[in-house]
Amino acid sequence: WTHWIAAVIPHGTNHFGDHLQVAGFRLLLILLVAMPWSLWMVFAIAQPFSTSSVGWRSRLFIGWAWFVAVLGLVVVLPGAGEPHEVLLLLPVTAVLIGQLFRRLVDLSSEGRHARVWRFGRWPTLGLLVTLSVLIPLGLGLEEPLIDAGWLHDTIAYPVHWSYHLCFGVLLLGLTLLSTRFALKHYPGKSLVCWSIWSIVLVAYLAMPIARGPLMRAAPAEPPPRSVTPDPLASMTPQPHA
Repeated sequence: WTHWIAAVIPHGTNHFGDHLQVAGFRLLLILLVAMPWSLWMVFAIAQPFSTSSVGWRSRLFIGWAWFVAVLGLVVVLPGAGEPHEVLLLLPVTAVLIGQLFRRLVDLSSEGRHARVWRFGRWPTLGLLVTLSVLIPLGLGLEEPLIDAGWLHDTIAYPVHWSYHLCFGVLLLGLTLLSTRFALKHYPGKSLVCWSIWSIVLVAYLAMPIARGPLMRAAPAEPPPRSVTPDPLASMTPQPHA
């Protein structure tokens, strides 16, 4: 604990500036990793203080307190700000957003629609449409983008254009289906579509990214050759001194 506190609490302005840079990088990384749920994560932090949460504040504060505690630990965690350090926040983020949508579904069943739902559905749908188009196009046209100078190096393993087309159509189809539910104020069904969209996106990126240069391990050194003893060597008579 003494070493951890000494590493967290900066000694001097130079160390304090380094801590602020790492903390800012981690906060930005958390928002990127949580996409397309970043906006709902921010809404869920403020939801317990909303007037629409009357009677639910004690339930919402359980996930809220857990999220804030883990977020504080991740932000001030000693280290250089590696991407894997924010993975600790993903489970509690899922709980926080799940509690928010549970409340939105209950309000919608009563004919009431919270402000966060009325506003937050449109940026989410716009983001899903944008990503559903740009990601397959970017990976499918990777070589022309490198030739044009938009990309510096290869990101993913090259696959046939039909692979990108099929997943792009599937992502757009899920987005359009969620748009229908969002227009009819069905937050639960919209959440299901957005969750399936996220799973499809991860499955789509898994193969080309895993086989691409970003995840390719360095070539391993050949194992040392084992020396097999010659059985005839022990039978050869040795000269006596």
